[in-house]
Amino acid sequence: MTTRTFPKTVILSITTHGEIILKEPVTDPTKITFTPYGFPTNIPTFQLDSRIKEFYKFNAVAPGVINYVEGDDEMDVYDIERARDLEELFNESGDVTKINSIIRQYMSSNNIQKKKLYTSAQEISNIVKELASAVISEKKEDEREMKKELSIMPNPDKLEEFIDIVEYLNSHDKSQLLVNCTEKHGYMVNKTYVLGKDDVSPSGGEDWSISCLNFPFLQGDIFNDILIWKNGALPKPDKIRLRGAERGSVSLKDITDFLADQRVTRLIIVDLTCAPFAVDDTYYSGKITRRFRNDILGKEIPYGGGSEDNEDNVKKEHTKYICCTGIGARKSGNHTRKQYLNVMNKHLKKDCSKYKKSLKCKSCKKNQEMATRNFKKQMKAQLEKKTYKMSKKTEEKFFTQIEKCNTCRNKKTRKCDFKKYIEFSGAELGKCSNSLV
Repeated sequence: MTTRTFPKTVILSITTHGEIILKEPVTDPTKITFTPYGFPTNIPTFQLDSRIKEFYKFNAVAPGVINYVEGDDEMDVYDIERARDLEELFNESGDVTKINSIIRQYMSSNNIQKKKLYTSAQEISNIVKELASAVISEKKEDEREMKKELSIMPNPDKLEEFIDIVEYLNSHDKSQLLVNCTEKHGYMVNKTYVLGKDDVSPSGGEDWSISCLNFPFLQGDIFNDILIWKNGALPKPDKIRLRGAERGSVSLKDITDFLADQRVTRLIIVDLTCAPFAVDDTYYSGKITRRFRNDILGKEIPYGGGSEDNEDNVKKEHTKYICCTGIGARKSGNHTRKQYLNVMNKHLKKDCSKYKKSLKCKSCKKNQEMATRNFKKQMKAQLEKKTYKMSKKTEEKFFTQIEKCNTCRNKKTRKCDFKKYIEFSGAELGKCSNSLV
Protein backbone atom coordinates (compact mmCIF):
# COMPACT_ATOMS: atom_id res chain seq x y z
CA MET A 1 0.00 0.00 0.00
CA THR A 2 1.40 3.40 -0.95
CA THR A 3 2.18 5.99 1.71
CA ARG A 4 1.59 8.85 -0.74
CA THR A 5 -1.47 11.11 -0.59
CA PHE A 6 -2.87 11.94 -3.99
CA PRO A 7 -5.00 14.97 -4.86
CA LYS A 8 -8.39 14.56 -6.56
CA THR A 9 -6.94 15.77 -9.89
CA VAL A 10 -3.78 13.96 -11.08
CA ILE A 11 -1.56 14.40 -14.14
CA LEU A 12 0.72 11.53 -15.18
CA SER A 13 3.57 11.40 -17.70
CA ILE A 14 4.45 7.88 -18.88
CA THR A 15 7.89 7.21 -20.43
CA THR A 16 8.32 3.44 -20.02
CA HIS A 17 8.26 0.89 -22.82
CA GLY A 18 4.74 0.61 -24.19
CA GLU A 19 3.05 -2.36 -25.90
CA ILE A 20 -0.42 -3.46 -26.97
CA ILE A 21 -0.18 -7.16 -26.16
CA LEU A 22 -2.53 -9.20 -28.35
CA LYS A 23 -4.55 -11.99 -26.77
CA GLU A 24 -3.16 -14.51 -29.26
CA PRO A 25 -0.75 -14.57 -32.24
CA VAL A 26 -1.97 -13.43 -35.67
CA THR A 27 -0.57 -14.66 -38.99
CA ASP A 28 -3.43 -13.86 -41.37
CA PRO A 29 -5.17 -10.43 -41.25
CA THR A 30 -8.24 -11.92 -42.98
CA LYS A 31 -8.82 -14.13 -39.94
CA ILE A 32 -9.12 -11.27 -37.44
CA THR A 33 -12.49 -11.63 -35.72
CA PHE A 34 -14.70 -8.84 -34.41
CA THR A 35 -17.20 -8.18 -31.66
CA PRO A 36 -20.81 -7.32 -32.63
CA TYR A 37 -19.87 -3.62 -32.45
CA GLY A 38 -16.97 -4.06 -34.89
CA PHE A 39 -13.92 -4.11 -32.59
CA PRO A 40 -11.14 -6.72 -32.99
CA THR A 41 -11.54 -9.47 -30.38
CA ASN A 42 -7.75 -9.89 -30.21
CA ILE A 43 -7.18 -6.39 -28.77
CA PRO A 44 -7.18 -6.29 -24.92
CA THR A 45 -9.80 -3.89 -23.52
CA PHE A 46 -11.19 -2.94 -20.12
CA GLN A 47 -13.85 -0.70 -18.64
CA LEU A 48 -12.69 2.31 -16.65
CA ASP A 49 -13.39 2.28 -12.90
CA SER A 50 -16.52 4.37 -12.32
CA ARG A 51 -14.78 6.24 -9.48
CA ILE A 52 -12.71 8.05 -12.13
CA LYS A 53 -15.23 10.69 -13.20
CA GLU A 54 -13.12 12.56 -15.78
CA PHE A 55 -10.18 11.20 -17.76
CA TYR A 56 -8.30 12.59 -20.78
CA LYS A 57 -5.36 10.79 -22.37
CA PHE A 58 -2.82 12.24 -24.81
CA ASN A 59 -1.27 9.60 -27.07
CA ALA A 60 2.02 10.65 -28.65
CA VAL A 61 1.81 7.97 -31.36
CA ALA A 62 -0.85 5.94 -33.15
CA PRO A 63 -1.28 2.20 -32.41
CA GLY A 64 1.49 0.03 -33.84
CA VAL A 65 4.02 2.87 -34.03
CA ILE A 66 7.39 3.52 -32.35
CA ASN A 67 7.84 6.88 -30.61
CA TYR A 68 11.00 8.92 -31.11
CA VAL A 69 10.73 11.46 -28.29
CA GLU A 70 14.25 11.97 -26.92
CA GLY A 71 14.94 10.55 -23.46
CA ASP A 72 17.10 12.09 -20.74
CA ASP A 73 20.12 9.82 -21.12
CA GLU A 74 22.53 12.64 -21.95
CA MET A 75 21.48 15.25 -19.40
CA ASP A 76 23.06 16.14 -16.08
CA VAL A 77 20.19 16.16 -13.62
CA TYR A 78 22.04 18.40 -11.16
CA ASP A 79 22.46 21.08 -13.83
CA ILE A 80 18.72 20.87 -14.45
CA GLU A 81 17.92 21.26 -10.77
CA ARG A 82 20.14 24.36 -10.62
CA ALA A 83 18.79 25.84 -13.89
CA ARG A 84 17.92 29.50 -13.39
CA ASP A 85 15.09 29.60 -15.91
CA LEU A 86 13.14 27.49 -18.39
CA GLU A 87 15.39 28.43 -21.32
CA GLU A 88 18.47 27.17 -19.48
CA LEU A 89 16.59 24.02 -18.47
CA PHE A 90 15.73 23.30 -22.11
CA ASN A 91 19.35 23.63 -23.13
CA GLU A 92 20.38 21.00 -20.57
CA SER A 93 17.66 18.37 -20.79
CA GLY A 94 16.06 15.82 -23.11
CA ASP A 95 12.46 15.91 -24.32
CA VAL A 96 11.06 14.01 -21.32
CA THR A 97 12.28 16.48 -18.71
CA LYS A 98 11.33 19.42 -20.93
CA ILE A 99 7.78 18.15 -21.21
CA ASN A 100 7.44 17.23 -17.53
CA SER A 101 8.94 20.53 -16.37
CA ILE A 102 6.79 22.78 -18.52
CA ILE A 103 3.65 20.86 -17.49
CA ARG A 104 4.63 21.38 -13.85
CA GLN A 105 5.11 25.08 -14.58
CA TYR A 106 1.63 25.14 -16.15
CA MET A 107 0.23 23.42 -13.04
CA SER A 108 1.88 25.94 -10.71
CA SER A 109 0.25 28.87 -12.54
CA ASN A 110 -3.18 27.23 -12.95
CA ASN A 111 -5.40 25.82 -10.23
CA ILE A 112 -6.00 22.48 -11.93
CA GLN A 113 -7.97 21.16 -8.96
CA LYS A 114 -10.72 23.68 -9.74
CA LYS A 115 -10.18 24.36 -13.44
CA LYS A 116 -12.26 22.50 -16.05
CA LEU A 117 -10.28 19.34 -16.79
CA TYR A 118 -10.96 19.43 -20.53
CA THR A 119 -9.48 22.93 -20.75
CA SER A 120 -6.35 21.81 -18.88
CA ALA A 121 -6.08 18.68 -21.03
CA GLN A 122 -6.27 20.72 -24.24
CA GLU A 123 -3.68 23.23 -23.05
CA ILE A 124 -1.30 20.48 -21.89
CA SER A 125 -1.85 18.64 -25.18
CA ASN A 126 -0.82 21.77 -27.10
CA ILE A 127 2.30 22.11 -24.91
CA VAL A 128 3.40 18.54 -25.66
CA LYS A 129 2.69 18.87 -29.40
CA GLU A 130 4.81 22.01 -29.62
CA LEU A 131 7.74 20.45 -27.75
CA ALA A 132 7.60 17.19 -29.72
CA SER A 133 7.20 18.84 -33.14
CA ALA A 134 10.98 18.98 -33.69
CA VAL A 135 11.06 15.17 -33.85
CA ILE A 136 9.13 15.18 -37.14
CA SER A 137 11.68 17.23 -39.07
CA GLU A 138 14.52 15.19 -37.53
CA LYS A 139 12.93 11.90 -38.61
CA LYS A 140 12.22 13.19 -42.11
CA GLU A 141 15.93 13.95 -42.42
CA ASP A 142 16.77 10.49 -41.02
CA GLU A 143 14.42 8.93 -43.58
CA ARG A 144 16.17 10.71 -46.46
CA GLU A 145 19.65 9.75 -45.23
CA MET A 146 18.75 6.12 -44.53
CA LYS A 147 17.11 5.76 -47.93
CA LYS A 148 20.38 6.86 -49.55
CA GLU A 149 22.43 4.48 -47.37
CA LEU A 150 20.15 1.52 -48.11
CA SER A 151 20.33 2.17 -51.85
CA ILE A 152 24.14 1.93 -51.64
CA MET A 153 24.55 -0.80 -49.01
CA PRO A 154 21.50 -2.96 -48.07
CA ASN A 155 21.35 -3.76 -44.34
CA PRO A 156 18.51 -5.80 -42.75
CA ASP A 157 18.76 -4.02 -39.37
CA LYS A 158 18.89 -0.63 -41.07
CA LEU A 159 15.93 -1.58 -43.25
CA GLU A 160 13.88 -2.50 -40.18
CA GLU A 161 14.70 0.84 -38.56
CA PHE A 162 13.87 2.62 -41.81
CA ILE A 163 10.43 0.93 -41.93
CA ASP A 164 9.74 2.01 -38.32
CA ILE A 165 10.56 5.63 -39.19
CA VAL A 166 8.37 5.52 -42.31
CA GLU A 167 5.47 4.12 -40.24
CA TYR A 168 6.00 6.88 -37.67
CA LEU A 169 5.92 9.62 -40.31
CA ASN A 170 3.05 8.14 -42.32
CA SER A 171 0.84 7.78 -39.24
CA HIS A 172 1.64 11.21 -37.81
CA ASP A 173 -1.81 12.54 -38.75
CA LYS A 174 -3.29 9.84 -36.51
CA SER A 175 -0.85 10.60 -33.67
CA GLN A 176 -0.87 13.19 -30.88
CA LEU A 177 -4.53 12.49 -30.11
CA LEU A 178 -6.32 13.81 -27.04
CA VAL A 179 -8.99 11.29 -26.08
CA ASN A 180 -11.95 11.61 -23.73
CA CYS A 181 -11.75 8.26 -21.96
CA THR A 182 -14.96 8.49 -19.92
CA GLU A 183 -17.31 9.19 -22.82
CA LYS A 184 -20.36 6.96 -22.50
CA HIS A 185 -19.23 3.64 -20.99
CA GLY A 186 -15.49 4.34 -21.07
CA TYR A 187 -14.19 1.11 -22.62
CA MET A 188 -10.49 1.37 -23.44
CA VAL A 189 -7.58 -0.41 -25.08
CA ASN A 190 -5.62 -1.96 -22.21
CA LYS A 191 -2.07 -1.00 -23.08
CA THR A 192 0.88 -2.50 -21.15
CA TYR A 193 3.80 -0.48 -19.74
CA VAL A 194 7.08 -2.33 -19.15
CA LEU A 195 10.37 -1.62 -17.36
CA GLY A 196 13.40 -3.92 -17.20
CA LYS A 197 16.36 -3.85 -14.85
CA ASP A 198 18.38 -1.60 -17.16
CA ASP A 199 15.57 0.90 -17.78
CA VAL A 200 16.78 3.57 -15.42
CA SER A 201 17.80 7.06 -16.56
CA PRO A 202 21.63 7.20 -16.12
CA SER A 203 21.32 10.76 -14.87
CA GLY A 204 18.55 9.97 -12.41
CA GLY A 205 16.01 11.99 -14.39
CA GLU A 206 12.34 11.27 -15.05
CA ASP A 207 12.82 9.10 -18.11
CA TRP A 208 11.77 5.42 -17.75
CA SER A 209 9.01 6.15 -15.26
CA ILE A 210 5.34 6.77 -14.60
CA SER A 211 5.69 10.26 -13.16
CA CYS A 212 2.92 11.88 -11.16
CA LEU A 213 3.56 15.53 -11.99
CA ASN A 214 1.64 16.69 -8.90
CA PHE A 215 4.75 15.68 -6.95
CA PRO A 216 8.13 17.51 -7.09
CA PHE A 217 10.79 16.76 -9.70
CA LEU A 218 12.43 13.32 -9.14
CA GLN A 219 9.81 12.43 -6.49
CA GLY A 220 6.90 11.52 -8.76
CA ASP A 221 7.70 8.03 -10.08
CA ILE A 222 4.77 5.81 -9.02
CA PHE A 223 5.68 2.72 -11.10
CA ASN A 224 6.79 0.79 -8.00
CA ASP A 225 3.76 2.00 -6.03
CA ILE A 226 1.49 0.48 -8.67
CA LEU A 227 3.56 -2.73 -8.83
CA ILE A 228 3.36 -3.21 -5.06
CA TRP A 229 -0.37 -2.43 -5.05
CA LYS A 230 -0.90 -4.82 -7.96
CA ASN A 231 1.07 -7.68 -6.48
CA GLY A 232 -0.63 -7.30 -3.13
CA ALA A 233 -3.99 -7.59 -4.86
CA LEU A 234 -3.17 -10.85 -6.67
CA PRO A 235 -4.02 -14.28 -5.20
CA LYS A 236 -0.41 -15.41 -5.79
CA PRO A 237 1.71 -12.26 -5.53
CA ASP A 238 4.86 -12.07 -7.63
CA LYS A 239 8.14 -11.01 -6.10
CA ILE A 240 8.02 -7.23 -5.76
CA ARG A 241 10.44 -5.69 -8.24
CA LEU A 242 12.24 -2.56 -7.14
CA ARG A 243 14.22 0.07 -9.03
CA GLY A 244 17.43 -1.33 -10.48
CA ALA A 245 16.23 -4.94 -10.33
CA GLU A 246 13.75 -6.78 -12.55
CA ARG A 247 10.86 -4.36 -12.43
CA GLY A 248 8.01 -5.92 -14.38
CA SER A 249 4.95 -4.45 -16.07
CA VAL A 250 1.67 -2.71 -15.32
CA SER A 251 -1.35 -2.16 -17.55
CA LEU A 252 -3.46 0.93 -18.11
CA LYS A 253 -6.17 -0.78 -16.08
CA ASP A 254 -3.69 -1.28 -13.20
CA ILE A 255 -2.81 2.42 -13.31
CA THR A 256 -6.39 3.69 -13.32
CA ASP A 257 -7.58 1.16 -10.70
CA PHE A 258 -4.66 2.11 -8.45
CA LEU A 259 -5.49 5.82 -8.72
CA ALA A 260 -9.18 5.13 -8.13
CA ASP A 261 -8.18 3.36 -4.90
CA GLN A 262 -6.27 6.52 -3.95
CA ARG A 263 -9.54 8.49 -4.36
CA VAL A 264 -8.43 10.23 -7.54
CA THR A 265 -11.51 11.33 -9.51
CA ARG A 266 -10.01 13.41 -12.34
CA LEU A 267 -7.08 12.22 -14.45
CA ILE A 268 -4.90 13.39 -17.36
CA ILE A 269 -2.29 11.00 -18.80
CA VAL A 270 0.44 12.13 -21.22
CA ASP A 271 1.53 8.86 -22.86
CA LEU A 272 4.96 9.29 -24.50
CA THR A 273 5.58 5.56 -24.94
CA CYS A 274 5.76 3.39 -28.07
CA ALA A 275 2.70 1.36 -29.04
CA PRO A 276 3.71 -1.74 -31.06
CA PHE A 277 1.37 -4.73 -31.29
CA ALA A 278 3.13 -7.68 -29.66
CA VAL A 279 2.79 -11.29 -28.53
CA ASP A 280 5.66 -12.59 -26.39
CA ASP A 281 8.84 -11.61 -28.30
CA THR A 282 7.05 -11.03 -31.62
CA TYR A 283 6.41 -7.44 -32.72
CA TYR A 284 4.06 -7.01 -35.65
CA SER A 285 4.50 -4.70 -38.63
CA GLY A 286 3.09 -4.20 -42.10
CA LYS A 287 -0.43 -5.24 -43.04
CA ILE A 288 -1.40 -6.72 -39.67
CA THR A 289 -0.33 -3.56 -37.82
CA ARG A 290 -2.16 -1.30 -40.26
CA ARG A 291 -5.29 -3.45 -40.03
CA PHE A 292 -5.36 -3.30 -36.22
CA ARG A 293 -4.55 0.44 -36.22
CA ASN A 294 -7.40 1.24 -38.62
CA ASP A 295 -9.80 -0.98 -36.66
CA ILE A 296 -8.95 0.74 -33.37
CA LEU A 297 -9.09 4.29 -34.75
CA GLY A 298 -12.11 3.71 -36.96
CA LYS A 299 -14.57 1.86 -34.74
CA GLU A 300 -15.56 4.71 -32.39
CA ILE A 301 -13.12 3.45 -29.76
CA PRO A 302 -10.20 5.87 -30.17
CA TYR A 303 -6.83 4.47 -29.14
CA GLY A 304 -6.44 4.72 -25.38
CA GLY A 305 -10.08 5.29 -24.70
CA GLY A 306 -13.39 6.36 -26.12
CA SER A 307 -16.93 5.14 -26.22
CA GLU A 308 -18.21 1.64 -26.51
CA ASP A 309 -21.86 0.94 -25.79
CA ASN A 310 -22.82 -2.21 -23.94
CA GLU A 311 -23.24 -5.16 -26.26
CA ASP A 312 -27.05 -5.35 -26.23
CA ASN A 313 -27.50 -1.68 -27.10
CA VAL A 314 -24.83 -1.79 -29.80
CA LYS A 315 -26.31 -4.89 -31.43
CA LYS A 316 -29.66 -3.14 -31.59
CA GLU A 317 -28.22 0.12 -32.96
CA HIS A 318 -25.65 -1.33 -35.35
CA THR A 319 -27.82 -4.02 -36.89
CA LYS A 320 -30.43 -1.36 -37.66
CA TYR A 321 -28.12 0.17 -40.30
CA ILE A 322 -25.14 -1.06 -42.31
CA CYS A 323 -22.84 1.31 -44.19
CA CYS A 324 -22.04 -0.22 -47.58
CA THR A 325 -20.80 1.39 -50.80
CA GLY A 326 -20.02 -0.08 -54.20
CA ILE A 327 -21.89 -2.26 -56.71
CA GLY A 328 -25.65 -2.20 -56.18
CA ALA A 329 -25.43 -0.12 -52.99
CA ARG A 330 -27.82 2.71 -52.18
CA LYS A 331 -26.58 6.21 -53.00
CA SER A 332 -26.51 7.23 -49.32
CA GLY A 333 -24.57 4.09 -48.38
CA ASN A 334 -27.01 3.40 -45.52
CA HIS A 335 -28.89 0.09 -45.60
CA THR A 336 -31.16 -1.82 -43.27
CA ARG A 337 -30.03 -5.37 -42.58
CA LYS A 338 -32.58 -6.65 -45.10
CA GLN A 339 -31.51 -4.14 -47.79
CA TYR A 340 -27.85 -5.00 -47.25
CA LEU A 341 -28.44 -8.77 -47.54
CA ASN A 342 -30.48 -8.20 -50.72
CA VAL A 343 -27.56 -6.30 -52.30
CA MET A 344 -25.06 -8.97 -51.23
CA ASN A 345 -27.19 -11.89 -52.45
CA LYS A 346 -27.76 -10.18 -55.80
CA HIS A 347 -24.23 -9.00 -56.57
CA LEU A 348 -21.68 -10.80 -54.35
CA LYS A 349 -23.24 -14.16 -53.48
CA LYS A 350 -20.84 -16.30 -55.58
CA ASP A 351 -17.74 -14.20 -54.86
CA CYS A 352 -18.32 -14.28 -51.11
CA SER A 353 -18.91 -18.04 -51.17
CA LYS A 354 -15.59 -18.52 -52.98
CA TYR A 355 -13.86 -16.24 -50.47
CA LYS A 356 -15.37 -18.20 -47.56
CA LYS A 357 -14.15 -21.50 -49.03
CA SER A 358 -10.68 -20.08 -49.87
CA LEU A 359 -10.06 -19.48 -46.16
CA LYS A 360 -10.00 -23.26 -45.72
CA CYS A 361 -7.93 -24.10 -48.82
CA LYS A 362 -4.26 -24.88 -48.13
CA SER A 363 -3.36 -23.95 -51.71
CA CYS A 364 -4.93 -20.48 -51.28
CA LYS A 365 -3.03 -19.93 -48.04
CA LYS A 366 0.23 -21.02 -49.71
CA ASN A 367 -0.50 -18.75 -52.68
CA GLN A 368 -1.00 -15.82 -50.31
CA GLU A 369 2.27 -16.57 -48.52
CA MET A 370 4.14 -16.69 -51.84
CA ALA A 371 2.54 -13.41 -52.97
CA THR A 372 3.56 -11.74 -49.69
CA ARG A 373 7.19 -12.94 -50.04
CA ASN A 374 7.24 -11.73 -53.63
CA PHE A 375 5.95 -8.30 -52.60
CA LYS A 376 8.63 -7.95 -49.90
CA LYS A 377 11.36 -8.81 -52.40
CA GLN A 378 9.99 -6.26 -54.84
CA MET A 379 9.98 -3.57 -52.13
CA LYS A 380 13.55 -4.41 -51.10
CA ALA A 381 14.70 -4.28 -54.73
CA GLN A 382 12.98 -0.93 -55.16
CA LEU A 383 14.87 0.48 -52.18
CA GLU A 384 18.10 -0.75 -53.73
CA LYS A 385 17.07 0.76 -57.09
CA LYS A 386 17.04 -2.69 -58.66
CA THR A 387 14.43 -4.71 -60.50
CA TYR A 388 13.17 -7.94 -58.98
CA LYS A 389 11.90 -10.72 -61.20
CA MET A 390 10.73 -14.17 -60.17
CA SER A 391 12.82 -17.10 -61.31
CA LYS A 392 11.09 -19.32 -63.83
CA LYS A 393 10.85 -22.13 -61.27
CA THR A 394 9.24 -19.84 -58.64
CA GLU A 395 6.87 -18.44 -61.25
CA GLU A 396 5.72 -21.94 -62.20
CA LYS A 397 5.12 -22.81 -58.55
CA PHE A 398 3.21 -19.58 -58.05
CA PHE A 399 0.85 -20.17 -60.98
CA THR A 400 0.41 -23.82 -59.98
CA GLN A 401 -0.80 -22.68 -56.55
CA ILE A 402 -3.17 -20.17 -58.18
CA GLU A 403 -4.72 -22.94 -60.28
CA LYS A 404 -5.04 -25.24 -57.26
CA CYS A 405 -6.56 -22.40 -55.21
CA ASN A 406 -9.13 -21.62 -57.95
CA THR A 407 -10.08 -25.30 -58.14
CA CYS A 408 -10.42 -25.63 -54.36
CA ARG A 409 -12.42 -22.48 -53.73
CA ASN A 410 -14.99 -23.38 -56.42
CA LYS A 411 -15.78 -26.81 -54.92
CA LYS A 412 -18.54 -27.38 -52.36
CA THR A 413 -19.08 -23.70 -51.63
CA ARG A 414 -21.59 -22.50 -49.06
CA LYS A 415 -23.61 -19.33 -48.94
CA CYS A 416 -22.19 -16.54 -46.75
CA ASP A 417 -24.07 -15.49 -43.65
CA PHE A 418 -24.43 -11.88 -42.48
CA LYS A 419 -21.11 -11.90 -40.58
CA LYS A 420 -19.14 -13.26 -43.57
CA TYR A 421 -20.74 -10.74 -45.91
CA ILE A 422 -19.61 -7.93 -43.59
CA GLU A 423 -16.07 -9.37 -43.48
CA PHE A 424 -15.92 -9.90 -47.27
CA SER A 425 -17.48 -6.62 -48.41
CA GLY A 426 -15.74 -4.33 -45.92
CA ALA A 427 -19.10 -2.85 -44.87
CA GLU A 428 -19.38 -1.27 -41.43
CA LEU A 429 -22.06 -1.63 -38.78
CA GLY A 430 -23.93 1.63 -38.21
CA LYS A 431 -24.73 4.61 -40.41
CA CYS A 432 -22.14 6.01 -42.83
CA SER A 433 -20.16 9.03 -41.69
CA ASN A 434 -20.39 12.23 -43.75
CA SER A 435 -17.14 11.35 -45.50
CA LEU A 436 -18.79 8.31 -47.08
CA VAL A 437 -21.99 9.92 -48.39
